[in-house]
Amino acid sequence: MILILINWEKLGNIAGLEHGDEGDLAHFENRDGLTTDEFIEGLRPSDLTLPCAIMSERADANQKLTLKDLQDCAAPKF
Repeated sequence: MILILINWEKLGNIAGLEHGDEGDLAHFENRDGLTTDEFIEGLRPSDLTLPCAIMSERADANQKLTLKDLQDCAAPKF
C-alpha cells in the first residue's frame, strides 16, 4: 500500500484553492458555474445529488465509502 500525504497549504497556494479562517484547510468547492463574485453575494449552487444508491445509503448511515463502492458506482477516478 502506498500512502500519499498532501500538503494542503502548499497545494492551496499553488492551485489557488479555497480556504477560510485559521484551521480551515485549503479545499475544493462545488460552485456549479457560479463566479466568485456571485458566491460572495450569497448565491449558492443547487444541492449535489449522489450518482449511486450505495453512496446515498452510506451517507444516510454515516459510513465511509469503500473503493469497491466507488468502482461499483462508476465514480470518476481522481
